[in-house]
Amino acid sequence: MDPILFALIVLIAGGVPLVAYLFYTSRGRASRAVIERVRHIREPERSRPAPAAETQAAERELFPTLGKFIAGRSYTQRLLDDLGRAGWRLKPSEYVGMSLGITGVAAIVGTLMTSNMLGGLVGGVIGYMIPRVMLNMSAGKRKAALDAQIPDMVWLISSALKSGYSFLRALQVVTREMAEPISSVAKKVVDECQFGVPMEDALQRMADRIRSYDLGLVVTAVVIQSQVGGSLAQVLDSIAETIKERIQIQGEVASLTAEGRISGVVLIALTPLLAGFFMIANPGYIGILVKEPMGIKMVIAALVLQAIGIWWIKKMIKIEV
Repeated sequence: MDPILFALIVLIAGGVPLVAYLFYTSRGRASRAVIERVRHIREPERSRPAPAAETQAAERELFPTLGKFIAGRSYTQRLLDDLGRAGWRLKPSEYVGMSLGITGVAAIVGTLMTSNMLGGLVGGVIGYMIPRVMLNMSAGKRKAALDAQIPDMVWLISSALKSGYSFLRALQVVTREMAEPISSVAKKVVDECQFGVPMEDALQRMADRIRSYDLGLVVTAVVIQSQVGGSLAQVLDSIAETIKERIQIQGEVASLTAEGRISGVVLIALTPLLAGFFMIANPGYIGILVKEPMGIKMVIAALVLQAIGIWWIKKMIKIEV
């Protein structure tokens, strides 16, 4: 069998089931833990200690040794925050294990395709970057969806306050009436408040997790109103109108910069696509770039220039509103 085909089969057969298993086993883990803690506080007489086997099963990790190795590190906390922003219900050890597995397989594929250790190194780097790129894309997509829901959330809270609800009850209405991801974000604030965390602290923790400018405006308004008093509903109405106008302006900016963004994507993707095509169609034609010292230097220089070009294009098309 062709070694390249064999490596691709190994990549698909080993990587896809691992990713699917990680997502399946971790789905709903965080929400179930919060529900159990809330039930234990509300109904202590009904709560019973879980059997040892069930407790161990609930806390079992797919990579326990790796989990112990990265526990307590600053990288682990940052990774946990990134996973939460992306909505991935994975443990840091599971993400790191998945990344190492993809890196190893990609390095093997790169080595077999180029018959060179440098190709394996490049493949490993690409494999290591794939989960991070996917994580950042998921976080960006979730943040964009959340930002689009913020005006509706603010108007719903304002209407609930005008009806005589407290702010906490208004957040509970948001968790019931609105879709993901804003409902889960509001639910986490409600759960923390029910555990005894002050409302201001819970809201600030939410703003720190999400890192949304619009959500930060809402949190700042609520915190200031709780300290100085006044009509919170009226303030929220003004903020909702401001956020709505910002979203409209951002849409206009996105339309005006669409051509530049498409050009950037084409220019960025053109080089690796052509390199991949020649590696498959005529390996000897491009093999000199990974076998000769001058070719290796040219590849490194091209990668550096490509990174500079990506950074420059992003700076040109990014317009703050």
